[in-house]
Amino acid sequence: MEPLNRIGTHIILDMGGIDFLLLDSMKDFVSFAEGTLWDFECNVLGTQYHKFEPQGFTAVFMLSESHLSIHTWPEKGIAACDIFTCGSVRTEQIANDIVKWFSPLSYNLKKLTR
Repeated sequence: MEPLNRIGTHIILDMGGIDFLLLDSMKDFVSFAEGTLWDFECNVLGTQYHKFEPQGFTAVFMLSESHLSIHTWPEKGIAACDIFTCGSVRTEQIANDIVKWFSPLSYNLKKLTR
């Protein structure tokens, strides 16, 4: 069996203590994320998102470099984000920008090399 080569970076980001309105503002987050992905030279192939009633949203950005997904629970003040990219994309910086956007009271970032 051949050894696996490094193909990318996978960030698992869990955030808590976030303002309800930020966690419920899907259109604002989608605009922010598309701009951020553009800034980091990611190629967005498509975006799917859904606004839940009475609150919360989920969004997935399909990238030629892989994906970014987020799920929010405004009533609990939490968001779960998954960012996987290959190549030279600065995945950790994208995660840091998302943390700045939400300004959580706490967060846990796990980095996996794949």
